[in-house]
Amino acid sequence: MLEQSQESGDISCTMSENRKAPSGISLPGENTAGDASVQKEETEMDVNRERDESLCLLFQRVGLTSQILSQLCKERDSFGAAWFSSYLCAKNLNDSLGRRLILETPCVIDISGTSGISDKKFYLFLDRLPPNVEEVVLDGAVVKGEALPRFLLFLEKRPAQLKKFTFAKDSIGPEETPRVFPVLLPSIESLCLKDTNLGSKGLRPLSECIKGGKASSLLTLKVENVGLNLVGLNTLSCAIKENPQQIETLSLSENTCLADGGVRVLCPVLSAACLPRLRVLLLRSCGMNAFDLEAIAQVLGKGDLPLVEIVDLGGNLGGEGRGGRGFLGSFGKALRASAVPSLKHLNLVTEECPASAAEVEVFLKALDSAEMPPLEKVEILLHNLRIEQARALWGGKYPSIRTLCLRLGGDTDSEVLLGFLSELVKAKEKPQFEIFDLESGVDGKVLMLMGEAFRAGRFGFVRKLKLVGPRSGPGPNSGEVELSGGYVGLSSALSVTTLPHLSELILKKVNTSGKEIVGFVGEAVKGGHVPGLRVFEVSGLRDAEGEGGGVDSEGEGGSVESEGEGGGVDSEGEGGSVESEGEGGSVESEGEGGGVESEGKGGGVDGEEEGGSVDGDGTCLESLMKGFIEGADVPPLERLSLSFDGIAAGVGWVGSAFTAGKLGKLSFLSLRGEGLTVEAVARLAEAARGGWLVNLTHLCLPRSQGGFMWGELMRAIGGSDEGLPNLKHLSGYDITVALALRKLPALEKLGSESSEVWVNEEGLNSLAEGVRRGELPSRLEKLNIRLLGGAEAINVDPLIAAIAESEKGLPPCVRRLNLRQGRVGEEVLAALAASEGGGKLPDLEELLLDDADLDDGRLQRLAEVFNVHECPKLAKLDLRYNRISIEGVSAFLKTLLPTSPPNLCVLLLDSQDGVEFGEEACTFNDAYGNMVRGAEREGKLPSLERFYLSDDGWTVGDEEESEESDA
Repeated sequence: MLEQSQESGDISCTMSENRKAPSGISLPGENTAGDASVQKEETEMDVNRERDESLCLLFQRVGLTSQILSQLCKERDSFGAAWFSSYLCAKNLNDSLGRRLILETPCVIDISGTSGISDKKFYLFLDRLPPNVEEVVLDGAVVKGEALPRFLLFLEKRPAQLKKFTFAKDSIGPEETPRVFPVLLPSIESLCLKDTNLGSKGLRPLSECIKGGKASSLLTLKVENVGLNLVGLNTLSCAIKENPQQIETLSLSENTCLADGGVRVLCPVLSAACLPRLRVLLLRSCGMNAFDLEAIAQVLGKGDLPLVEIVDLGGNLGGEGRGGRGFLGSFGKALRASAVPSLKHLNLVTEECPASAAEVEVFLKALDSAEMPPLEKVEILLHNLRIEQARALWGGKYPSIRTLCLRLGGDTDSEVLLGFLSELVKAKEKPQFEIFDLESGVDGKVLMLMGEAFRAGRFGFVRKLKLVGPRSGPGPNSGEVELSGGYVGLSSALSVTTLPHLSELILKKVNTSGKEIVGFVGEAVKGGHVPGLRVFEVSGLRDAEGEGGGVDSEGEGGSVESEGEGGGVDSEGEGGSVESEGEGGSVESEGEGGGVESEGKGGGVDGEEEGGSVDGDGTCLESLMKGFIEGADVPPLERLSLSFDGIAAGVGWVGSAFTAGKLGKLSFLSLRGEGLTVEAVARLAEAARGGWLVNLTHLCLPRSQGGFMWGELMRAIGGSDEGLPNLKHLSGYDITVALALRKLPALEKLGSESSEVWVNEEGLNSLAEGVRRGELPSRLEKLNIRLLGGAEAINVDPLIAAIAESEKGLPPCVRRLNLRQGRVGEEVLAALAASEGGGKLPDLEELLLDDADLDDGRLQRLAEVFNVHECPKLAKLDLRYNRISIEGVSAFLKTLLPTSPPNLCVLLLDSQDGVEFGEEACTFNDAYGNMVRGAEREGKLPSLERFYLSDDGWTVGDEEESEESDA
């Protein structure tokens, strides 16, 4: 039994009054002789009472709330103040004016996400909760492991009014639920399990309590993203069937088992017989398709849930069900007052809505029917609309639709939108919409009318605007001029109109108007007209079609579109940008030497002059960033993606906005275009050096011609204390990226398909240090390292030595080491062969040491390396163009063990110095081939398929020829 007196010393603010007895009552060991002692006792109590009253007054004036109290208890330094203020509230004291320190009602205390606080202290805090606390949000530090006994003790003696418990992310596991749920469930009204990986095992105690009648008081049950599978869902459903519950709110959101046959398990439970009081049904983001959603609609249509008021199915896939059907028509048939007489809120904003125009008509007619239930709020996504339906929507015919998401992708986009907007502009009253999302292809007429609606103050409800210009052929035409003018007119309206709900502004195929758009949005930001803007993207015509260096990926805040004549969208996912060769440029090998060449117009370096010419478009980025720097109430921008010519010139201003503290929430940054300057890179590097870029998760940089301009930024990242700890995707990088890899611990993907990193001597040394310390990104899918050829060969000994000295060797992400034209010492190979542990090249698939000045001694050491470290995944070994003799080949093959390397498919040892051509080459190759076959007969090289490149192609182990060759 934990005694409070034993732990009170842990709290920075303790109450002496706890240890004092009221006047006239003796404590053990207390001297009660004489009135002097009694008087002293009373004096001390008066002092303590005055102190408590003073502190009560202090907290009253500060304005103590449950939110402030929750924040105080999460940090070690402020936990004492949290405990003390909670203590004062629990004592229910009056100050000298008769006022009490009382928290607001309802009161929720959130102690999730804590740091450095012991479970003992948490027990003392929970034991002194204010009397009006109705709900607590718990942390793993309070519930799991050694904290569990104290938490169970708290549950047994918790205050009667505390009836709601929320277990936050990873706060409870399968080991705790069998002991917690039987104690907790019998008397609570609300249980929320969120992002706790309980699985079927961890949820079984919940099902058992429900089945055994120990959860009869439960009114709210939320089981969200807990790893629920079909077995667990079936167990829970059977328990509710056997013992019907009085649950009013049921949430199974973010459990994908519902999309894997789980709907068929759940639907029989969704009935008045099993859940007679169900009012709120939340099944968000469960991956359900149209067929699954149709099953939910049928439950509603049969009248099985007569009391249900809210049905939220948002975030589900919604894709086509069986027979290509959509689900909207089924919901239209279900929306009858006789079936769902209490329904007020219906959310059908799924990722896709395959409903035809006829199904949309069925649904809309239901909303205009005399039999419609008392709907107050409908949220819906529509793909297909007829012009008359669009006009009816804007005309207010369906007042229950409060959230409307339109995603149009057909040939009639412009006609539908023109009908839509014309009704909006001429309407006498503002539409009933609270939220409006629009994704559509547009032309100049639509954009001009939309700008007019903006200026008239009719678009204040817009939350997301994703507009894509039409495709056009080569050369300017009147349509392109009209389109550019429309985009400029629309964006200029932002600078004079406040859009309080606008969260995402995505404009693609803007032709030549990119810089004007960005400039006007900068004015809007400075003027406070877009206070909620989280996502801002602009791409020019060529970039949108994949000609300008890449298509930006849609990550957080983005969306998925389909390409179409009307201006559809690029298929975009959460990954990094997908790069295409063209104006963006690329790094390529020049012959065997491996030079670097930028294709197209990717950068701002021309010849020996760094920076190149700037066409002035970078000033638009300056205007945008000045809007953030100078604006008083700047929006919480999370994603910025700009892709058009000249944008790179303004990169430095992004750095300035970072260092001004105005881009603290930015996580996705993509800038593609020409005009990069050394000065711009330096300013962004300063922001990285100061730790201002730590929240970035995606970074896509403009390419630099020659591949070296980003060197200062990469050095700044590599030399900073934190680096970029959250960066997952990096694309558009240049040769110097190796300098930053050590400080990119969360990196998962590099932008190029090959994930190839070119390194010079500086970059190789940085990589070597990362290998030695085990600091290269552990989550990186693939990393191929390639030496940058030059006038002088690069010494690769530091990298080999680092592999030998490191604890785990070469990281698993490194699949290819292309050390062509490098220089390797015999001593460092011997050190690698002698290194302890073995298995230091576990995932290496290709090792290219051609033209690396290897001789017989180095080759012998290489065989010893393979014997010690095996290289189980090595499939290709290229040792051509070295100084290896036929005797050296013989010694190499004799040294190899049968188990090393076991999966080598390609071994290239031909074309050595002096025997590349003619009779000498034939003699060498014949002897080499015989040695290889001899080694195979001894059980060595069991997977070998190719072992030299002849004039006719690959010579293979069974003497058949392959048509392919690898230069």
